[in-house]
Amino acid sequence: MTVLLGTATFVMLPEPAKAPSHPIERPFGSHVLKTAVEWSEDPPAELIAASKLEVPGDRPLRVLMISMGGEYAAYGAGMLTASGEQPGWLDFDIVTGVSAGGLLATFAFAHALEPEAMKRRLGAFAAAVEEADSVLPFIEAWRVVLGRGTTVANNLQAVAGAMIDDALVEKIAQQQRAGRRLFVSSTDLTTGEAIVWDIGLIAASDLEDRVARVRSALLASMTVPVLFAPRSIGARSVSTWHVDGGVMHPFFVSGIVRAMRSGQRDMELDFLLNGKLRDPIEVADISPRPDKVTARALKLLQHVHWRSTLQVLLLETAMRGLTVRVAAIPSEVALPEHAVDFAAPVMIGLFEDGLQRSRQVLAGPGGDDALWQRLTPKSIGAERMLPETLQLPATKP
Repeated sequence: MTVLLGTATFVMLPEPAKAPSHPIERPFGSHVLKTAVEWSEDPPAELIAASKLEVPGDRPLRVLMISMGGEYAAYGAGMLTASGEQPGWLDFDIVTGVSAGGLLATFAFAHALEPEAMKRRLGAFAAAVEEADSVLPFIEAWRVVLGRGTTVANNLQAVAGAMIDDALVEKIAQQQRAGRRLFVSSTDLTTGEAIVWDIGLIAASDLEDRVARVRSALLASMTVPVLFAPRSIGARSVSTWHVDGGVMHPFFVSGIVRAMRSGQRDMELDFLLNGKLRDPIEVADISPRPDKVTARALKLLQHVHWRSTLQVLLLETAMRGLTVRVAAIPSEVALPEHAVDFAAPVMIGLFEDGLQRSRQVLAGPGGDDALWQRLTPKSIGAERMLPETLQLPATKP
């Protein structure tokens, strides 16, 4: 609200919404995710009932997990697109994604990774970024203060929302009916919980607004706090505010896989990391400007968050005799300092680089295993904390 008094203008921020009483009634197809990778959590009974997988034969359960990454996900999109060109590679039983990884997970799940289609999507995002370049910085600052999100963020979400159309949702529904499952996560700021969305279940439902629900969940998953305005999502008369799933977990698999594994069935877990496995923090020139200090602090927090979650992933899978293959951005690839710079030429360049490099690796002698390499303590620089060969007692899933 803006109040005019004489020649002065006062901006009055909106009153905070009252917190709803517990328990919160969750929208259809959503559940609380307790941890990112720990199989010790008990998955919700309704999640097991709705999405229990019956994988035929004795083949392993194939899982694809895609991390958050912001602008860096453009390179990941190139890796994913190149991998998807291999016959049958995209036929995963379960696909999970967070933030920009949630959108990539959706395209992978729907088998919508054609190179030209991906280039058109990146081009649309680039155009949205360029359109916002003419907006004056002080106007953007006021938009952030008023909780409306930056112009570039709003443009990016508008483009992403247009991609989540009837045709894409129908492809998701077809995969769900074929026995596969797609999950993305968001963060509920109101309750302080990570929320997992059963996107396939929503898409395959008979709800008249299923397309809008799928779109809302996917956009919530990629709503970077401050830059993007939070999204209000509710069930009946109760709504809560949602932002990027990466606030709580940079990636996830945890109780979802535990809920869907039958007995001692083996599992093949492929992990697309939209970042570098070993990305040491470098000394930087820091000015006392609030935006620079905040950006640096967030980068350090994210670094620690990533590292600790990867270590838990290694321990959890080792305890169950499982291995994880990971495809990550090579250390020699130059990346922007921050994953939310959203520079148009950079995004397109990263995608092309990721696509061409990955095609070359896949065509080489190592093939698929050369691009998707086994995750080890050494690969993440944790060999001093974790032994290279983890000899842990086998634990039931």
